[in-house]
Amino acid sequence: MAIALIAVAIFCVYLILRTNDNAPNFDQIVSQCMQNETDNLQYVTCVSFVTGTDSCSITSDMEYCRNKILMLSALKGNNRTICNGISDQREMEACSIFFDEERDCRFQENPDVKLLCESLEGMNGGHSDFADFMTAVNSNNIAACNMITSDSDKALCKAILSGDESHCRDMLLSSCTDGAYMEMYEHTGNKDICNLIDDQDTREMCMSS
Repeated sequence: MAIALIAVAIFCVYLILRTNDNAPNFDQIVSQCMQNETDNLQYVTCVSFVTGTDSCSITSDMEYCRNKILMLSALKGNNRTICNGISDQREMEACSIFFDEERDCRFQENPDVKLLCESLEGMNGGHSDFADFMTAVNSNNIAACNMITSDSDKALCKAILSGDESHCRDMLLSSCTDGAYMEMYEHTGNKDICNLIDDQDTREMCMSS
């Protein structure tokens, strides 16, 4: 019953966003974002990996794009050595710890890497989409992508394992929708809108702002 009431409340917020004359047009925001696809780093990274083309040079953050591709290559190719080429320290540690057979999560200083470590070890009931994503890609198990709660990460997982670029578009749509919700929240100040955001980091940023 409680879940049903929450679902109704969220749907009501969803309708309000599309009928509020004073708010920016939700659908137009999403549409504009979809048209500006090359501005989305995750989308360009996804397409680059799936198609085997180097599109990172057209992005606003070429280093981010190439680091992500290196991590994906390491996971899918089951090759830890590739992690060493990642220039971002946190990303490199996250990539490397996945391959560690004897992980000691106590000594992980970065909280994100520590959470990943605990999730991989099944400690403290820890869970993260990132851990599920890494495991699915490394095991080449596209069905395991469905364990990921984030629609965006789930679509990226399926794109990487299937080689189907259409999943990159699904990921882009999820990202653009989240961006539209954030813009609506900034305009209205209604915290209920934050609950509609798919990506956990973006949702938490919305809730804490």
